[in-house]
Formats: sequence, structure tokens, C-alpha cells
Amino acid sequence: MKKIQLSEIKPGVGLGQIKFGMSREEVKSLLGKPNEIIEEAYDEERKDRYDSWEYHELYVDFTFDQENDWRLSGISVYSDEYLLFNEPLIGLDKEELMDQFTALQINDIEFEDMSSEEAPDHHLFSSDKTQINFWVDLNILIEIQWSPFYVDDETIKWPD
Repeated sequence: MKKIQLSEIKPGVGLGQIKFGMSREEVKSLLGKPNEIIEEAYDEERKDRYDSWEYHELYVDFTFDQENDWRLSGISVYSDEYLLFNEPLIGLDKEELMDQFTALQINDIEFEDMSSEEAPDHHLFSSDKTQINFWVDLNILIEIQWSPFYVDDETIKWPD
């Protein structure tokens, strides 16, 4: 299998050579078989299903939605080897992350406290403009999660 470049987080487009809208087979042909496939439902009433493909050694998950004909519609990364606008962000503390939002001109950040008994210091910073979620646990950025851009609330703008 050929080595592909994956380090660049591309808002609305994908990760390196992996693009939103790819089929499961296209991703598998580039990265091989995932370590784990988790099949879930967004909503039991509507029966909307999705698969989460986990590549443990790459610290990345890919989400394929039934609603979108099982096309790639979400990516999550967990390593500082992944760069957003040439900056490694995973591992930054909350203050450093806020400074990076300013430096990267991500000026539409919304904050939500997602703390629970299991995760008492769990926060979500999200940007609608970039379609990116930044998950902070115990004051440290642990996950970056993003999706394709939308034309409107229902229509995905798949990258070329």
C-alpha cells in the first residue's frame, strides 16, 4: 500500500488526500482495513445509522452516514501530528487554544460545557464558519472533529 499524506486538516474538504464524500471502499483502498468499525444510530426512531471507522495507529476516526449514502461525512483526530492551518493544536491547554483561535482568525467560537459525572471537566468549542469542533478535557485539547460545509441546513457541499 502506498504512503499517503494525512497531516493537513482541511476545513470542509477532509484530511490530506482523504476527502469528504468518499465511499468506504475508497477510504479502505487508501488506508487499508480499519482497526475497528463501530455501527451506531443517531436516532432510534428515525433509524439513521452511521459507521465509525477507527484507525488506532493513525489516531483518526472516519464517520460514514447512511443518510448520505454511506459517504464520508465526519473526521476526528487525536494527535498533535495533525495540523490546522499549519499549526499543531492537540495538547494545547485552553488558554493556548484560545490564543490560536485569535491567531488563526477563527472568530466565531461558541463554548459549551459538556461536563458530566464521568467527564467532570469536558468542554466543546465549535466554529460554524469552519465546521470544526474542538473537544477539551481537563483543560487540554484532546480531539478535533470536523465535517463538510453546508449550502443550507440540509444540503452538503461535497468537495471536488
